[in-house]
Amino acid sequence: MALLSTNTTSSNSDFTGYFEAGITKVEDKSAQFDWADCWLDVTFNIKGSQYPQVHQIKGSYERNPDGTLEINKVIRHFNYLKDAIGFTGGINTEGKWETIDGEEIPDIAKALNEHIMHINGTSNPLIEPPHNYYIYIYKEAPKKPGDTIYKRVLGKVVLNDSKGKQDLKSYVTYMDQKGYLKKATDDDISNVKTTKKPDEDMPF
Repeated sequence: MALLSTNTTSSNSDFTGYFEAGITKVEDKSAQFDWADCWLDVTFNIKGSQYPQVHQIKGSYERNPDGTLEINKVIRHFNYLKDAIGFTGGINTEGKWETIDGEEIPDIAKALNEHIMHINGTSNPLIEPPHNYYIYIYKEAPKKPGDTIYKRVLGKVVLNDSKGKQDLKSYVTYMDQKGYLKKATDDDISNVKTTKKPDEDMPF
């Protein structure tokens, strides 16, 4: 008879690449950083891993001469997320959070968490969320040689279905070919310092 096992290791022990994942919570940290117009931490539970992975949507907005927002990386990354989870609110042309009907969203984290709770069917953080999404995790190249290397979730989040998987893989290929995806090399990893930066990111 087969032995019961609680081993949760995956064939990909490095936990980089493509993964099925569920969202457990979103935190808004924008107020903690003067330079950040938007800072949302989205916590993913990865299928086959006991460790969560935080996806950071963070940065400053860019404005047109008339003061309205121009679509940049921060807005695109949020829109990828909201489209994947089916959230209809977003960032308006003035840089404020609002519903599809134009009403202000005073607390974007609360609105997103309520939406995610509805999708997951529970508010219990101990219950594994459904792996509704497909994400790509990579080790980001350090800004300076020897700096700590962190795992990142690529900004494009998609649904965990055949169309979403094909879309994400095509996007990763495009980003690789254009040189936009800055991955750590083996040399970067071998030269990494042992000290950890005092920020919210989780090193590999």
